[in-house]
Order: sequence, then structure tokens, then C-alpha cells
Amino acid sequence: MQQQNKHNLIFLAKTFLQIHSQVLTQQTSSFRCRHPAMLFSNEMFSPIVDTDMYANNTRFIDVAYLRESSNDKNRDDTMLRLFVLSCTMGTSSNNTGRITSSGNFGANKKAKNSNTTTYNRYFLVADLQNPPHCAAILPRSVDEASRLLSVVNGGPFVGVPFCCAEPYPARQTLGDFLPVLQLPRSPFLPLRYVAPHLESTEANMAMPRNIGETNYFILTEKEITLHCINVCPEQTCLGIQCDRQRGKSGCSCQHSTNHTSSVYEFDLEFPIPASVHRADQSDPTDVANTTTVIGFRSLKTTKVFFQNYEIYCTRHTTRDQERNRIALRHQFETMAQHINNSGGWTIVGWFMMGSVVDAGSDVTEKIQNKEITIHISYLYPSESDTLFQTDDYKENLIKLE
Repeated sequence: MQQQNKHNLIFLAKTFLQIHSQVLTQQTSSFRCRHPAMLFSNEMFSPIVDTDMYANNTRFIDVAYLRESSNDKNRDDTMLRLFVLSCTMGTSSNNTGRITSSGNFGANKKAKNSNTTTYNRYFLVADLQNPPHCAAILPRSVDEASRLLSVVNGGPFVGVPFCCAEPYPARQTLGDFLPVLQLPRSPFLPLRYVAPHLESTEANMAMPRNIGETNYFILTEKEITLHCINVCPEQTCLGIQCDRQRGKSGCSCQHSTNHTSSVYEFDLEFPIPASVHRADQSDPTDVANTTTVIGFRSLKTTKVFFQNYEIYCTRHTTRDQERNRIALRHQFETMAQHINNSGGWTIVGWFMMGSVVDAGSDVTEKIQNKEITIHISYLYPSESDTLFQTDDYKENLIKLE
């Protein structure tokens, strides 16, 4: 009898522990970081961030968490990890973004698509906690945009990862799929470049399937090929915040912080997974599965090839660089190959499923556009911290003559 009671007690104890473990798992599942290896630490932030404002028990959430009303009361000490993919200026009433609300519009579905709002800037951001999903940030005034960029302090924000503390619930979408974030309590908090915030999402890389759907991707340690390398013939801005990825008319900088407006432009060829490879871009039998983005430009990427690009531009005009195009191309190609052999490149980009109007239909109807354009926001050596200290890298830099 005593032996039987002992077995019963052991069984009850094991059962209690199993149930207790399941309850704890259920209670913490909604708070769990989608990247378990990524733990919050004040050391992740750039030195310009006041880290005393954020507790060590801060937890990362994703945008999907903000879309669930059941989580509205559980946003204390939370943070989003975002990556700014692009920024577009909005001026006057001609630059409006359609916001579709999840609120009650009644039986008239057309009303759901008529709600519009003006914006000062349109930030397209990657949700680093939940690849491949994106979101939008739409500050409606100059003051609101300035507060969002207050910690950046004149530094770049396009092609840069950030944290944002205690975001509001996300009840609205731009179009039908892109959540709109509200961040009234937190500016962009820059992260250190050495932090492991750009993990490969190659396993989650997928083409959008619906009109208006936007996906991002991060590829690491990739070998690239550069074509048609030229100093950009189009005048760009005098700032660095927009990374000079667009022309002067598309600049989204708040401040002009430089004396030159030069940047290099090239066609970027890089490998993509076979699952997203498009046969119309290359030979379907090509096992390399590469794609090419035409006319990519980035000040951050340009600086990788020069010892000091700002000083170089003060000594060599755009015309001088055009005259030396062949020699400069050779130096670019040599450096690109050296980085290919030294850890490769990290590439961050995005693509959206667009639409076209069916001209053969009597009714104006939008159908899916089979052509999906890939946009690149970031191209940088994957092992930059180690690479930049090596003698071989320093020897291959383009220097003043």
C-alpha cells in the first residue's frame, strides 16, 4: 500500500509540473520574441541614445502583436525593431496616402476606401521581428516628423535599423495589407552597427501574392557583381539622411549637412533563392538564380570603396571622375571581389505586388502585375568590422592621387 501511494504521489507531482509548464508556456507565448537569440540590451543602442529611459525587462514585439486588441493593455516596456527601407516626401494635397481603417464603416464598402490622410513623410519599414512583413509610418506634419527623427541628429535614417518604444495599437492599413504604425511616445532609436540586428531572412523570402502586399528580405554573405559603374550624373542632395538613394527632387533629408552632392550609381547583380527566381529575368536553366537591380545608388555603399569620399569629391569634380571612369570602374570591381572573398555582402531590399488596369474590360478593373520590381535599400559588407581593419582592404581603397 505504501509503495502504491508513493507511485501515486510521484505521478501527481509529474502531472502538476507538466500542467504548470504548459500554463507558463501559454502565458508567455504572446510575449515571446520571434528571434529567441535576440535579447534586449541597452548596449544595442548607438551612443547617442539615452539608455536610462529603457528597462532591462523591455521585450520585443512585432507589428502583428499591435494589431490584436487583446494586447492593448500589454504594451508596457515593449519595443519594435524596424529597418527604414525608404522614405518619400509628401507635399500639399497632391501627396496623400489612402488609409483603410478597420473601424466600422457600415454596409457601404466603398466608404472603406475613401478615407484619405495627408502626410509629411512616408516611411516604409521592415518588421525585423517578423519577416518578411513591412509597415508604414506616416507623420502628418513637419513637427511630427522632426520629433520622430530627433535622436538621429542629422545622421542617416534610410537604410538604417532602429528601435521604437511602446508603440500605439495598429488599427489602420495603407491599402489593404500595409499596417500603419503610430509612434507618439518614441523617436527612432538608432542601433549600433555591430549589433546582430540584420539576420538573414532568406528562408522566409517570398514574393507578394496580393495587390498592394509588400515584403522585405535580408540576404547575408552574398557575392555580387557590379555593372555600369558611374558617378551619378543627376544632381543629388547635399545631405546624408536619405543616403542619396533618390534624385534631388526625391530627397527626404531634414538637414543639408555636406558640401558635395556626389554619389556612385551601378547595376547590382546578386543571387536570390530559386523559390523567388523569375524566369523572365534570366535563363531558367541558370542554377545561379541571379537578379539585377538597375541604377542602385547609396552614399553609404559608395563610401566603402573610398578612403575618404568627402575629401575625394572636394579634390575631384564630377567631370574629373567621369574622365577617369575606366580606372575607377576597375578599382570598384577589384574591391567588390575582395569583399566577396572576405565574408560577402549584406543586401536588404523589398518588393510590392503592383496592379495594372485591364484595358480590355468595359469596367475599370485592376489586375495583378506579373512584373515585380525589386528595390534595394542597403548594400554593405557582412563582416565590415573585421574587414575594415585589414591591410588588404585599406590597400584596395580609392585614394587621393
